Amino acid sequence: MEEKPSTVLEQSIEPRVECHGGFRKEKGPKRKRVERTCLPLDRPLKVSGEHRFDCAFEAGFSVPETPSPPEVQHKKTDGSFLVFLAVLAVVVAAFFYFDLGSRLSLATLQENRDTLRQYTDAHYPAAVLLFILFYGVQTAFALPGAAVMTLAGGFLFGTLAGVVYVNIGATSGATLTFLATRYVFAESIRQRFGTRLTAFSAGFSRDPFRYLLSLRLIPLFPFFLVNLACGLTEVPLGTYVVATAIGILPGSLVYTYAGRQMATLTSVADIASPRIVLALALLGALPLLSIGYSRWKEQHGRSV
Repeated sequence: MEEKPSTVLEQSIEPRVECHGGFRKEKGPKRKRVERTCLPLDRPLKVSGEHRFDCAFEAGFSVPETPSPPEVQHKKTDGSFLVFLAVLAVVVAAFFYFDLGSRLSLATLQENRDTLRQYTDAHYPAAVLLFILFYGVQTAFALPGAAVMTLAGGFLFGTLAGVVYVNIGATSGATLTFLATRYVFAESIRQRFGTRLTAFSAGFSRDPFRYLLSLRLIPLFPFFLVNLACGLTEVPLGTYVVATAIGILPGSLVYTYAGRQMATLTSVADIASPRIVLALALLGALPLLSIGYSRWKEQHGRSV
């Protein structure tokens, strides 16, 4: 059974025919109307006994890929969102059920320092892995006790090794939060707070490394909120990881060094004295000053 004609073309009697974007341009003086039927791609259509052409190619048709239904993608996003919420609920519930908040205190650490030191000396690799794992979970879910964990790292492993282990745990946890925000929560957050995030995203568009480095160095910006906000920007993953690892070094060094004097500490708040906070703030301002100088130099160069 023949299909109905789908395309009407004008074809010259003479054999000189050119194709332009799916339309036929005739050079001959005489024209006649030719009706043709679009056939399967492997069945060319014969015209005037000489010229064969593929109907789909001649008309400029292409077979587009079938897009994924929006409903399916929406369900996948919702599923990932629900899984993340379930994991978050389990972790937070376990944290408060086992009363880990009261155990992650300076007093508890001082009372059990001999037991913890003995376990670390007898099972050093296991102690390192457990410390990094706990620190990463604490950072990813913004659980209390980051300062005490950093003090414990300095007390158990020493200043330098403690800084390394704290850095690995904190950077890993921050990266998990960053990735979860970018691939699970980003769309819903942008729909609600899109206009408010414009200024924050603009800072990362020019120099994401130095901008993020300043946010990490200055202790006034909440660590967890910076992780969430960075997931809504276009900062590359590698830049985020490197800037985070470098930016938390000074603060980690202060707390791990203080952890070496565990027996003499009376309060965690005493460590973050106004002088130390001011020093870290000034250190964090250096990348911002560098960004400002670069922009001023660029604008000054253009004006000249």
